[in-house]
Amino acid sequence: MNEIAEKDRFNLAPDIYRTMEERIEMVSHPDCPSEVLEIVAEHDLDQNVLEAIYFRNDLTDKTKKFLRERLTREQAELERERAVQQDAKLSSAQRVFCSIPWNHISTNADGSVRMCCQMIQSDVSPVYGTLYKPDGSTYTGKDKPDDYRNHEDLKRVRREMLAGIDPEICKLCTDEERNGIVSRRTGTKQRYPHLFEQALEQTQEDGSIDLNDFPLTYIDLRFGNKCNLKCRSCGPTDSNLWYEDYYKMTEVNNMPLGQFRYRAHETMTVEKLEDGTYDVSTMIDWWEDSGLWNYIVENIENIDRYYFTGGEPTINQKHRELLDLIIERGVADRVTLEYNTNMAGIPSKVFEQWKHFKYVQIGMSIDGIYEHFEYIRHPGKWTACERSMRRIDTEEGFERVHAGIALTLSIYNVLHLLDMIWWHKDQNFKRLQDWIIIHNLYGPTHLNVQNLPNEVKQFIDKRYNQFISDIQIRWRSKEDRYWVRKTIQNLRSVLTHMWDAEPNPVDWKRFHDWTAKMDTIRSETFATTMPELQRVFDEARAKETRTRSAQLKSAGKKG
Repeated sequence: MNEIAEKDRFNLAPDIYRTMEERIEMVSHPDCPSEVLEIVAEHDLDQNVLEAIYFRNDLTDKTKKFLRERLTREQAELERERAVQQDAKLSSAQRVFCSIPWNHISTNADGSVRMCCQMIQSDVSPVYGTLYKPDGSTYTGKDKPDDYRNHEDLKRVRREMLAGIDPEICKLCTDEERNGIVSRRTGTKQRYPHLFEQALEQTQEDGSIDLNDFPLTYIDLRFGNKCNLKCRSCGPTDSNLWYEDYYKMTEVNNMPLGQFRYRAHETMTVEKLEDGTYDVSTMIDWWEDSGLWNYIVENIENIDRYYFTGGEPTINQKHRELLDLIIERGVADRVTLEYNTNMAGIPSKVFEQWKHFKYVQIGMSIDGIYEHFEYIRHPGKWTACERSMRRIDTEEGFERVHAGIALTLSIYNVLHLLDMIWWHKDQNFKRLQDWIIIHNLYGPTHLNVQNLPNEVKQFIDKRYNQFISDIQIRWRSKEDRYWVRKTIQNLRSVLTHMWDAEPNPVDWKRFHDWTAKMDTIRSETFATTMPELQRVFDEARAKETRTRSAQLKSAGKKG
């Protein structure tokens, strides 16, 4: 390029003419300013130019908005092409790399330490990513991080990743990426892009690292299982409010009284105390006299990201104490907070604390609306949940808070999810993410939609496809185009998951048995709360009975 052309490389003056190829070259250049990308995304008429911008990884929210409105190709198709382009540039090690084994640690509610909360596979070693001591006990938050950060399991995962081997225990992230979902692994690569090269250079052959070279900068904390809800898909492992119901359930089922398995490493027991309350004595307050807590306090200036869940993290005093400490140390404006919260009773103090931080990412664990919410997330009140949502959406000071619904899909809400999507879109929230993130529930297995009878699956499939047609008619403007594509993609992913396995009749029977007994314990009624779903179940059962009778008749037998 000549001197004038070089000077005007990113000049958008109307007297400078560029061909389509030249405009693509301009927007693809790594030094192209973000404001230029925004202007071109808003005004350029050529889809090839817009797509060239789309495939960049450094776009502002404003640029993304223009692209969503103006690109005509299907989002799923563009994402597949992006993945192909990126994979072509990546080595096998880069594709499977995740920063978590180098800069992260996670706690369970019982205080045990694990590598990552995504490691939920119970059939691989180490089970659930839990870190064990030589004597078979688990490391806990009471231990010093230096004692386990070069644990043999962590070293093995590091070796595999740097060799381009996708660790088996990372299967959940692998499956999400295959289904077009942004996994935790993908997120860490975006947040810590420098760590791959550093890991290649500074990780020893056996997978060990110098802890000074790789300090903990991202910590996943569960300050116990204190919770204000006892959701149908949960249990005493992650909610102390479940203790009484679980004790009664083991009683009516003639199971070992109050006993439950915490992950794979410990059997715990809910005990009925003399005063009529219920407790699990082995659920420790790990943050007391804690090596991990002391590490956080001593290194608080270096930690840039925390992930909180529980229990319900926002009602936990230790969580609020940590936020106060970060604010007092003057580093809150450099720290990102991530949450899974049920939104059913967030203290006002926490709302005020959030306003100090660089960014707050909230996954709102909401599985239904109105009476469906209250049934699934007992004893939560929909009005309280909705009030918290609208506070984040409207109150001054929450500009750096990003919240979106993260729904756990189960048999209970597989049909009513559609009502929830329609309701959510009609609210026209200003700050809340406008589509619902859907996480498929795998356990407990009796709530997994894969175990619905095929007749019910067929009904759900038909209803979803009718809904897809309806939203394409209802929301036709170009501003809604991206939402429609995203919603359709999510719903089709649900159907793919639902049909991906044959139903287990044992789990289907257990669903009805468990639901009926829990209804009795909680004085609720599934059929009253979810009459349409009950009707679908009844019709499927009647059809099954008719089919069996016909089979017996043809065989010369009586039913």
